[in-house]
Amino acid sequence: MLGPSDAYPPALRHRMAGDRALVELDRLGLPGCPGGLIERFNVERVARRANVSAMTSAARLVLFDLDGTLLLTRRAGWEAMLEACDELFGRPFRHQHTRIDGNLDPVIWRGLCAENDVADPDRHHEPFRRAYAARLATKLADPARTQRLRGTLELVDALERERDVALGVLTGNYPETGARKLVAAGFDPARFPTAAWGSDAPNRPALLPIALARHRATSGVELPPDRVVVIGDTPWDVECAKTHGARSLAVATGRYDVETLRRAGSDLAVRELDDTARLVAWIVGR
Repeated sequence: MLGPSDAYPPALRHRMAGDRALVELDRLGLPGCPGGLIERFNVERVARRANVSAMTSAARLVLFDLDGTLLLTRRAGWEAMLEACDELFGRPFRHQHTRIDGNLDPVIWRGLCAENDVADPDRHHEPFRRAYAARLATKLADPARTQRLRGTLELVDALERERDVALGVLTGNYPETGARKLVAAGFDPARFPTAAWGSDAPNRPALLPIALARHRATSGVELPPDRVVVIGDTPWDVECAKTHGARSLAVATGRYDVETLRRAGSDLAVRELDDTARLVAWIVGR
């Protein structure tokens, strides 16, 4: 069990946006992630990986979605959500009309509440969030539940080596559940120092300005939206990018095929993120 807030070194807690996952784990009183998440958030390593001191006006910010893009959890998250609802309300929840693809966790929660006639969803949100995170942790303790998608680790490695590329996540997950998924898939969350989480905004497009503001706070470089690349697997990831004039790289490793993602307006749509050299060249504009 994570200890109280003052148990963490001050430099660790607020230096990078990615630290929000640790703050949320602490606030919710949840067990630490497998592999020692606290140790993974090494601030000096994050700064070195993000090349903060070397960023220039030519920099690019690459924002990854998680589920269906970097990793799969074989519906562990959805199962954990429904089990949390059952635990809190003592009955199975209907969910036929609640969209999960490309959605934000708090919005999914409100959709479930509307579909199941739950009054005052805001009052029940924190208990749901805690129960969901705890159940997800149990499911992700089974290594068979999580799959890192092909080519993703190699792409992250290659982008880290680019002097003017900074990495981040833009995801509908809560910070604490997103961090758990990354660790379960073998990703160090500290590799993504700019983070915009599902609990940060009311809808997905609103997350991109938050990511830009956090990047500016940590790097000192103000990037226009057209220097951002959003990588995701749904039309809503594409919409998020298009809303602000960012570029979108859509990958058909989720529930949508390449043609659907092209019709949604993606700048580039691929079957998998496994052609590392081509994708890096496209992202950096070579």
